[in-house]
Amino acid sequence: MVLPLAGDERVWKKMIDAVDGLVFIGGGDVDPALFGEKRHRKTKNVVLHRDKQECWMMRYVKEKGKPHLAICRGMQVLNCLRGGTLYQDIAETYPTSINHSRSDAPADTIHEVTIMPSSLLGSVCGHEDLPVNSRHHQGVSRLGAGLAASAISEDKLVEALEYEDGSPCIAVQWHPETLHKDNPRHLAVFEWLVKTSEQLK
Repeated sequence: MVLPLAGDERVWKKMIDAVDGLVFIGGGDVDPALFGEKRHRKTKNVVLHRDKQECWMMRYVKEKGKPHLAICRGMQVLNCLRGGTLYQDIAETYPTSINHSRSDAPADTIHEVTIMPSSLLGSVCGHEDLPVNSRHHQGVSRLGAGLAASAISEDKLVEALEYEDGSPCIAVQWHPETLHKDNPRHLAVFEWLVKTSEQLK
């Protein structure tokens, strides 16, 4: 069920109430005004209505205890919603030898991430280092309140987040939807979402 960008809080509430779980997908950059910064020259494709709608929806699904999976932009929105900040362009603002912005290779593994041993992510897809793709030019800088890093890349950039209070949420910076056919560990986050949504509805 695809939830469109539409309406206001009344419409958003009806959409969330109609589903048992939710995926917040990738897309354009988050408006840096959400974390108190001016736009970097490489910040692009900002859609203010989408930022507002997704922030409201994330608050509401957290309040209702509904499971949700946040992918790429979705993870960045979650971090900003909780008062965190972003590197607006990793290549220019973060010291790294990894090219994280590999949109030319959407299904290729670009680097590995180390998963935190006690994390929800680790319990879902295993604790061994995980090869991931990388299609983002922005990334988490300061962690938002109540969030914990559940995976980091080889250059120490945060690659996954979850709530410290155990709320049913997994947020990843990579794109498991284009890796799951070749690696069942990437499919596991979607299986977790379906299973948890069935259990909690």
